[in-house]
Amino acid sequence: MSFRIIAFAGLAAASLLGHGPALAQNATNGQALYRAYCIACHSIPPAGGPDRAANDPARIRAAASGGVPEMRIVNFLSDNQLADIAAWIALDLGIGPPQLQANFTALWWNPDESGWGINFNHQGSIIFGTLFTYDAGGAPMWLVMPSGNLQSGSTYSGQLFRTTGPPFDASPFNPIGADNLSLVGTMTVTFAGADAATLVYSFNGLQVTKSIRRQVFGSRAADCSTISGDRSAFSNYQDLWWNAAESGWGLNLTHQDNTLFATLFTYDAAGRDLWLVLPSGARQADGSYSGDLYRTTGPAFNANPFTPIGAGNLTVVGNMRLRFADGNNGTLTYTYNGAPVNKSITRQLFASPVPLCN
Repeated sequence: MSFRIIAFAGLAAASLLGHGPALAQNATNGQALYRAYCIACHSIPPAGGPDRAANDPARIRAAASGGVPEMRIVNFLSDNQLADIAAWIALDLGIGPPQLQANFTALWWNPDESGWGINFNHQGSIIFGTLFTYDAGGAPMWLVMPSGNLQSGSTYSGQLFRTTGPPFDASPFNPIGADNLSLVGTMTVTFAGADAATLVYSFNGLQVTKSIRRQVFGSRAADCSTISGDRSAFSNYQDLWWNAAESGWGLNLTHQDNTLFATLFTYDAAGRDLWLVLPSGARQADGSYSGDLYRTTGPAFNANPFTPIGAGNLTVVGNMRLRFADGNNGTLTYTYNGAPVNKSITRQLFASPVPLCN
Protein backbone atom coordinates (compact mmCIF):
# COMPACT_ATOMS: atom_id res chain seq x y z
CA MET A 1 0.00 0.00 0.00
CA SER A 2 1.58 3.27 -1.01
CA PHE A 3 1.97 6.14 1.42
CA ARG A 4 0.76 8.31 -1.48
CA ILE A 5 -2.69 6.81 -0.93
CA ILE A 6 -2.54 6.90 2.86
CA ALA A 7 -1.57 10.55 2.83
CA PHE A 8 -4.44 12.86 2.70
CA ALA A 9 -4.59 14.10 -0.64
CA GLY A 10 -7.19 15.15 -2.85
CA LEU A 11 -7.73 16.65 -6.10
CA ALA A 12 -10.35 19.06 -7.11
CA ALA A 13 -12.71 16.33 -8.00
CA ALA A 14 -14.55 18.88 -9.82
CA SER A 15 -14.26 18.87 -13.52
CA LEU A 16 -16.32 21.73 -14.83
CA LEU A 17 -19.58 19.95 -15.30
CA GLY A 18 -23.19 20.89 -15.45
CA HIS A 19 -26.47 19.45 -14.30
CA GLY A 20 -26.05 16.39 -16.55
CA PRO A 21 -22.99 14.79 -18.11
CA ALA A 22 -19.76 16.60 -18.73
CA LEU A 23 -18.76 17.74 -22.14
CA ALA A 24 -16.26 14.89 -21.98
CA GLN A 25 -19.06 12.29 -22.05
CA ASN A 26 -18.72 9.96 -25.01
CA ALA A 27 -21.80 10.56 -27.17
CA THR A 28 -20.53 8.08 -29.77
CA ASN A 29 -20.50 5.36 -27.14
CA GLY A 30 -23.93 6.56 -26.03
CA GLN A 31 -25.27 6.08 -29.53
CA ALA A 32 -23.92 2.53 -29.67
CA LEU A 33 -25.46 1.71 -26.29
CA TYR A 34 -28.80 3.24 -27.33
CA ARG A 35 -28.86 1.17 -30.52
CA ALA A 36 -28.01 -1.98 -28.55
CA TYR A 37 -30.48 -1.61 -25.68
CA CYS A 38 -33.03 1.14 -26.36
CA ILE A 39 -33.90 1.44 -30.04
CA ALA A 40 -36.30 -1.51 -30.15
CA CYS A 41 -38.73 0.29 -27.85
CA HIS A 42 -37.90 3.94 -28.41
CA SER A 43 -36.78 4.32 -32.05
CA ILE A 44 -34.66 7.11 -33.53
CA PRO A 45 -35.09 9.98 -32.94
CA PRO A 46 -35.60 9.04 -29.30
CA ALA A 47 -39.23 9.15 -28.22
CA GLY A 48 -41.59 7.79 -25.60
CA GLY A 49 -39.41 8.65 -22.62
CA PRO A 50 -35.78 9.01 -23.70
CA ASP A 51 -36.59 12.40 -25.24
CA ARG A 52 -37.06 13.65 -21.66
CA ALA A 53 -33.67 12.27 -20.56
CA ALA A 54 -31.41 14.52 -22.65
CA ASN A 55 -28.41 15.42 -20.48
CA ASP A 56 -30.19 13.74 -17.54
CA PRO A 57 -28.80 10.26 -16.72
CA ALA A 58 -30.57 10.41 -13.34
CA ARG A 59 -33.91 10.13 -15.14
CA ILE A 60 -32.74 7.02 -17.00
CA ARG A 61 -31.43 5.42 -13.80
CA ALA A 62 -34.65 6.16 -11.95
CA ALA A 63 -36.66 4.46 -14.70
CA ALA A 64 -34.28 1.50 -15.01
CA SER A 65 -34.09 0.89 -11.26
CA GLY A 66 -37.82 0.32 -10.98
CA GLY A 67 -39.69 3.41 -12.10
CA VAL A 68 -40.44 1.74 -15.44
CA PRO A 69 -40.47 -2.05 -14.96
CA GLU A 70 -39.77 -2.75 -18.63
CA MET A 71 -36.47 -0.85 -18.34
CA ARG A 72 -34.99 -2.98 -15.58
CA ILE A 73 -33.10 -4.92 -18.23
CA VAL A 74 -30.72 -1.96 -18.66
CA ASN A 75 -30.16 -1.26 -14.97
CA PHE A 76 -26.84 -3.11 -15.18
CA LEU A 77 -25.36 -0.26 -17.21
CA SER A 78 -22.93 1.93 -15.25
CA ASP A 79 -23.60 5.54 -14.31
CA ASN A 80 -21.03 6.62 -16.88
CA GLN A 81 -22.70 4.56 -19.64
CA LEU A 82 -26.07 6.12 -18.83
CA ALA A 83 -24.44 9.54 -18.92
CA ASP A 84 -23.09 8.69 -22.39
CA ILE A 85 -26.59 7.72 -23.54
CA ALA A 86 -28.07 10.94 -22.12
CA ALA A 87 -25.38 12.97 -23.89
CA TRP A 88 -26.10 11.26 -27.24
CA ILE A 89 -29.86 11.81 -26.84
CA ALA A 90 -29.21 15.53 -26.32
CA LEU A 91 -26.96 15.59 -29.38
CA ASP A 92 -29.46 13.72 -31.56
CA LEU A 93 -32.31 16.00 -30.50
CA GLY A 94 -30.27 19.12 -31.14
CA ILE A 95 -30.15 20.11 -27.47
CA GLY A 96 -26.98 21.87 -26.43
CA PRO A 97 -24.72 20.64 -23.64
CA PRO A 98 -25.60 21.67 -20.08
CA GLN A 99 -24.30 24.95 -18.78
CA LEU A 100 -20.92 24.45 -17.20
CA GLN A 101 -20.77 24.76 -13.43
CA ALA A 102 -17.78 24.01 -11.23
CA ASN A 103 -18.20 21.59 -8.36
CA PHE A 104 -15.16 20.98 -6.17
CA THR A 105 -16.31 18.01 -4.07
CA ALA A 106 -13.22 15.85 -3.54
CA LEU A 107 -10.21 14.99 -1.43
CA TRP A 108 -7.31 17.44 -2.03
CA TRP A 109 -3.65 17.38 -1.05
CA ASN A 110 -0.11 18.51 -1.78
CA PRO A 111 1.64 15.47 -3.33
CA ASP A 112 5.00 16.60 -1.89
CA GLU A 113 3.58 16.54 1.64
CA SER A 114 1.98 13.13 2.00
CA GLY A 115 0.27 12.78 5.36
CA TRP A 116 -2.26 15.60 5.50
CA GLY A 117 -5.16 16.67 3.30
CA ILE A 118 -8.50 18.39 3.05
CA ASN A 119 -11.94 17.24 1.94
CA PHE A 120 -14.22 19.75 0.28
CA ASN A 121 -17.94 19.20 -0.05
CA HIS A 122 -19.48 21.71 -2.44
CA GLN A 123 -23.20 22.46 -2.37
CA GLY A 124 -24.73 25.55 -3.92
CA SER A 125 -22.37 28.47 -3.25
CA ILE A 126 -20.99 26.94 -0.04
CA ILE A 127 -17.96 24.74 0.57
CA PHE A 128 -17.71 22.60 3.71
CA GLY A 129 -14.02 21.91 4.37
CA THR A 130 -12.56 19.28 6.71
CA LEU A 131 -8.81 19.61 7.24
CA PHE A 132 -6.87 16.55 8.45
CA THR A 133 -3.47 17.41 9.88
CA TYR A 134 -1.43 17.27 13.13
CA ASP A 135 -0.94 19.40 16.23
CA ALA A 136 2.38 20.66 17.57
CA GLY A 137 3.01 17.27 19.20
CA GLY A 138 2.33 15.30 16.00
CA ALA A 139 -1.04 13.92 17.12
CA PRO A 140 -3.97 13.82 14.68
CA MET A 141 -5.96 17.07 14.58
CA TRP A 142 -8.92 18.00 12.42
CA LEU A 143 -10.37 21.43 11.81
CA VAL A 144 -13.58 22.35 10.05
CA MET A 145 -14.84 25.20 7.89
CA PRO A 146 -18.60 24.47 7.91
CA SER A 147 -19.61 27.43 5.79
CA GLY A 148 -17.07 28.58 3.23
CA ASN A 149 -19.11 31.12 1.29
CA LEU A 150 -18.41 32.14 -2.30
CA GLN A 151 -16.67 35.52 -2.29
CA SER A 152 -15.98 36.22 -5.95
CA GLY A 153 -14.79 34.22 -8.92
CA SER A 154 -13.76 30.84 -7.50
CA THR A 155 -12.75 31.95 -3.99
CA TYR A 156 -14.53 30.61 -0.90
CA SER A 157 -13.90 31.75 2.66
CA GLY A 158 -15.22 31.17 6.16
CA GLN A 159 -14.50 30.73 9.83
CA LEU A 160 -12.40 27.76 10.99
CA PHE A 161 -13.35 25.75 14.08
CA ARG A 162 -11.91 23.05 16.32
CA THR A 163 -14.48 20.97 18.17
CA THR A 164 -14.86 18.59 21.07
CA GLY A 165 -17.49 15.88 21.44
CA PRO A 166 -18.54 12.54 22.90
CA PRO A 167 -16.17 9.57 22.41
CA PHE A 168 -16.42 7.84 19.04
CA ASP A 169 -18.23 4.86 20.57
CA ALA A 170 -20.63 6.79 22.82
CA SER A 171 -24.15 5.36 22.81
CA PRO A 172 -26.11 7.49 22.56
CA PHE A 173 -23.87 10.01 20.83
CA ASN A 174 -25.27 13.35 21.97
CA PRO A 175 -25.15 16.08 19.30
CA ILE A 176 -22.55 18.74 19.97
CA GLY A 177 -23.55 22.35 20.72
CA ALA A 178 -22.09 25.84 20.98
CA ASP A 179 -19.96 24.89 23.99
CA ASN A 180 -18.13 22.32 21.85
CA LEU A 181 -17.02 24.86 19.23
CA SER A 182 -13.83 26.91 19.39
CA LEU A 183 -13.20 29.53 16.71
CA VAL A 184 -9.51 29.11 15.88
CA GLY A 185 -9.10 31.12 12.69
CA THR A 186 -10.27 31.48 9.11
CA MET A 187 -9.86 29.52 5.89
CA THR A 188 -9.84 30.63 2.25
CA VAL A 189 -9.53 28.45 -0.84
CA THR A 190 -9.14 29.78 -4.36
CA PHE A 191 -9.55 27.33 -7.24
CA ALA A 192 -7.56 27.75 -10.45
CA GLY A 193 -9.47 25.44 -12.76
CA ALA A 194 -10.41 21.84 -12.10
CA ASP A 195 -7.10 20.57 -10.79
CA ALA A 196 -5.35 23.26 -8.76
CA ALA A 197 -6.09 25.50 -5.81
CA THR A 198 -4.45 27.60 -3.11
CA LEU A 199 -5.41 26.96 0.51
CA VAL A 200 -4.76 29.65 3.12
CA TYR A 201 -5.78 29.24 6.74
CA SER A 202 -4.90 30.49 10.20
CA PHE A 203 -4.90 28.42 13.37
CA ASN A 204 -4.45 30.20 16.71
CA GLY A 205 -2.69 33.08 14.99
CA LEU A 206 -0.37 30.97 12.82
CA GLN A 207 -0.95 31.26 9.06
CA VAL A 208 -0.43 28.40 6.61
CA THR A 209 -0.46 28.60 2.81
CA LYS A 210 -0.53 25.46 0.65
CA SER A 211 -0.79 24.62 -3.02
CA ILE A 212 -3.18 21.71 -3.41
CA ARG A 213 -4.39 19.32 -6.09
CA ARG A 214 -6.88 16.52 -6.25
CA GLN A 215 -5.59 13.03 -5.58
CA VAL A 216 -6.01 10.20 -8.07
CA PHE A 217 -5.62 6.69 -6.67
CA GLY A 218 -7.77 4.88 -9.26
CA SER A 219 -7.82 5.02 -13.04
CA ARG A 220 -9.15 8.58 -12.77
CA ALA A 221 -10.75 10.90 -10.29
CA ALA A 222 -14.53 11.00 -10.18
CA ASP A 223 -16.24 13.66 -12.28
CA CYS A 224 -18.61 15.67 -10.11
CA SER A 225 -21.52 17.61 -11.53
CA THR A 226 -24.51 19.07 -9.72
CA ILE A 227 -28.06 17.85 -9.32
CA SER A 228 -31.13 19.24 -7.62
CA GLY A 229 -33.00 15.93 -7.56
CA ASP A 230 -32.79 12.58 -5.84
CA ARG A 231 -29.51 10.61 -5.82
CA SER A 232 -30.87 7.32 -4.48
CA ALA A 233 -30.40 5.54 -7.83
CA PHE A 234 -26.71 6.38 -8.15
CA SER A 235 -23.83 4.17 -7.06
CA ASN A 236 -20.94 6.60 -6.70
CA TYR A 237 -20.77 7.51 -3.02
CA GLN A 238 -18.29 10.40 -3.09
CA ASP A 239 -19.72 12.88 -0.60
CA LEU A 240 -19.90 14.02 3.02
CA TRP A 241 -21.89 11.52 5.12
CA TRP A 242 -23.25 11.72 8.66
CA ASN A 243 -25.95 10.61 11.05
CA ALA A 244 -28.38 13.51 11.32
CA ALA A 245 -29.23 12.61 14.94
CA GLU A 246 -25.54 12.75 15.96
CA SER A 247 -24.25 16.10 14.74
CA GLY A 248 -20.55 16.53 15.49
CA TRP A 249 -18.89 13.66 13.64
CA GLY A 250 -18.86 12.66 9.98
CA LEU A 251 -17.28 10.70 7.17
CA ASN A 252 -15.83 11.94 3.89
CA LEU A 253 -15.86 9.41 1.05
CA THR A 254 -13.81 9.65 -2.14
CA HIS A 255 -14.89 7.05 -4.71
CA GLN A 256 -12.69 5.97 -7.63
CA ASP A 257 -13.25 2.75 -9.59
CA ASN A 258 -14.11 0.05 -7.02
CA THR A 259 -12.31 1.70 -4.09
CA LEU A 260 -13.45 4.05 -1.35
CA PHE A 261 -10.99 6.32 0.46
CA ALA A 262 -12.64 7.34 3.75
CA THR A 263 -11.62 9.93 6.33
CA LEU A 264 -13.55 9.69 9.59
CA PHE A 265 -13.63 12.71 11.88
CA THR A 266 -14.74 11.99 15.44
CA TYR A 267 -13.45 12.17 19.05
CA ASP A 268 -11.26 10.10 21.37
CA ALA A 269 -12.15 8.90 24.86
CA ALA A 270 -11.24 12.30 26.31
CA GLY A 271 -13.45 14.15 23.81
CA ARG A 272 -10.57 15.54 21.75
CA ASP A 273 -10.68 15.54 17.97
CA LEU A 274 -9.58 12.26 16.38
CA TRP A 275 -9.39 11.31 12.73
CA LEU A 276 -8.94 7.88 11.21
CA VAL A 277 -8.45 6.81 7.61
CA LEU A 278 -9.52 3.94 5.38
CA PRO A 279 -7.15 4.46 2.42
CA SER A 280 -8.21 1.44 0.41
CA GLY A 281 -11.76 0.29 0.98
CA ALA A 282 -12.08 -2.36 -1.72
CA ARG A 283 -15.45 -3.45 -3.10
CA GLN A 284 -16.36 -6.93 -1.90
CA ALA A 285 -18.41 -9.65 -3.59
CA ASP A 286 -21.47 -8.69 -1.51
CA GLY A 287 -21.27 -5.07 -2.69
CA SER A 288 -19.82 -3.67 0.54
CA TYR A 289 -16.48 -1.86 0.79
CA SER A 290 -13.93 -2.75 3.46
CA GLY A 291 -10.30 -2.48 4.47
CA ASP A 292 -7.82 -1.71 7.24
CA LEU A 293 -8.34 1.43 9.33
CA TYR A 294 -5.32 3.57 10.27
CA ARG A 295 -4.36 6.27 12.75
CA THR A 296 -1.39 8.36 11.72
CA THR A 297 1.07 10.81 13.22
CA GLY A 298 3.00 13.51 11.39
CA PRO A 299 4.71 16.89 11.39
CA ALA A 300 2.91 19.86 12.91
CA PHE A 301 0.35 21.54 10.64
CA ASN A 302 2.65 24.53 10.06
CA ALA A 303 5.93 22.61 9.61
CA ASN A 304 8.04 24.07 6.80
CA PRO A 305 9.07 21.92 5.14
CA PHE A 306 6.36 19.37 5.89
CA THR A 307 8.20 16.03 5.69
CA PRO A 308 6.08 13.28 4.08
CA ILE A 309 5.01 10.60 6.54
CA GLY A 310 6.33 7.04 6.30
CA ALA A 311 5.76 3.56 7.71
CA GLY A 312 6.73 4.68 11.20
CA ASN A 313 3.78 7.10 11.24
CA LEU A 314 1.15 4.46 10.47
CA THR A 315 -0.73 2.32 12.97
CA VAL A 316 -3.42 -0.19 12.00
CA VAL A 317 -6.13 0.35 14.62
CA GLY A 318 -8.94 -1.78 13.22
CA ASN A 319 -11.06 -2.17 10.13
CA MET A 320 -13.97 -0.43 8.44
CA ARG A 321 -16.86 -1.65 6.30
CA LEU A 322 -19.45 0.37 4.40
CA ARG A 323 -22.73 -1.00 3.01
CA PHE A 324 -25.21 1.01 0.98
CA ALA A 325 -28.95 0.41 0.76
CA ASP A 326 -29.15 2.96 -2.07
CA GLY A 327 -27.41 6.13 -3.19
CA ASN A 328 -28.56 8.08 -0.14
CA ASN A 329 -28.39 5.64 2.76
CA GLY A 330 -25.75 3.33 4.18
CA THR A 331 -24.32 1.60 7.22
CA LEU A 332 -20.87 2.30 8.65
CA THR A 333 -19.24 -0.42 10.76
CA TYR A 334 -15.74 -0.11 12.19
CA THR A 335 -13.50 -1.10 15.07
CA TYR A 336 -10.99 1.18 16.77
CA ASN A 337 -8.55 -0.43 19.18
CA GLY A 338 -11.00 -3.28 19.69
CA ALA A 339 -14.09 -1.13 20.28
CA PRO A 340 -16.86 -1.79 17.72
CA VAL A 341 -19.04 0.98 16.25
CA ASN A 342 -22.10 0.64 14.02
CA LYS A 343 -23.80 3.71 12.50
CA SER A 344 -26.56 4.46 10.02
CA ILE A 345 -25.38 7.20 7.65
CA THR A 346 -26.88 9.47 5.01
CA ARG A 347 -25.51 12.13 2.72
CA GLN A 348 -25.31 15.48 4.51
CA LEU A 349 -27.38 18.25 2.91
CA PHE A 350 -26.80 21.93 3.60
CA ALA A 351 -27.48 23.70 0.28
CA SER A 352 -28.64 23.07 -3.32
CA PRO A 353 -27.72 21.92 -5.87
CA VAL A 354 -25.73 19.00 -4.48
CA PRO A 355 -22.81 17.05 -5.98
CA LEU A 356 -23.34 14.05 -8.21
CA CYS A 357 -20.12 12.18 -8.97
CA ASN A 358 -19.43 9.37 -11.44
